[in-house]
Amino acid sequence: MSYGTNQPDAYYLIPLIKRKDLTEACINLLNQEWPRSHAARENSFTKCTSEVPPLSFILLESGTDFLVGHARLCRLLNESSGCWIESVIVDPRFRNKGIGRVLMEQTEKAAKQFGFCKVYLSTKDKQGFYSKCGYHFCDPVVHVGSSKLPMIKHLTDRLLSNSTCGQQKEDQKEDHDDLQPVSFNKRCTAKLMSNSSSSPPPPPPPPSNSQPLSRLVKNDSGGECLPKASCCKKELLPSQYMCKVLI
Repeated sequence: MSYGTNQPDAYYLIPLIKRKDLTEACINLLNQEWPRSHAARENSFTKCTSEVPPLSFILLESGTDFLVGHARLCRLLNESSGCWIESVIVDPRFRNKGIGRVLMEQTEKAAKQFGFCKVYLSTKDKQGFYSKCGYHFCDPVVHVGSSKLPMIKHLTDRLLSNSTCGQQKEDQKEDHDDLQPVSFNKRCTAKLMSNSSSSPPPPPPPPSNSQPLSRLVKNDSGGECLPKASCCKKELLPSQYMCKVLI
């Protein structure tokens, strides 16, 4: 099923569930732009290989069925008439040919067929492109992206248990307060209490060659801190939320 564009004979959009054999190609395509483990990508695509949102779409070249692009459509938590578009990417070999606009047009058309009248997305460095596609800046929205699906039940459970969390924390505190060494006599216990009430010694001064924390950021592997100059500038950019009303 194609969703139609200005170039219907050149490329067509279908749900990934119609071509599961291209899942591996999608994983490789997305990892070119946003590297993640293969297992994490597989898990994400498993949740979005569907015929209803959240679902992944693939843009194929007519005649060859070559994978040209990918986009994902997800629901919003607090706006049933709107949807979220993420993981939009075009194969590097097909860029600068207007195919990005084709991919967005077809994805938006698919969103309309699902009954959505407004689409949202976020970007770090493609504001100019999305502005040309008719998007404008907006406030952040809460969306159910593929990476957030496992958190929905967890967050719901936490909200429902708020009324008992305070009591549970107090119970835990009381349990810890009751733990005392049984082999200490009263004199040792009094000495320990006296020592614990005194002020702790001041921390040692930092080494002379240390760098300000503001100049350090964590790398993706959770290892040593690296200077900003060695990190990808794109990752340091803030995400900008944008939206478009579907006509």
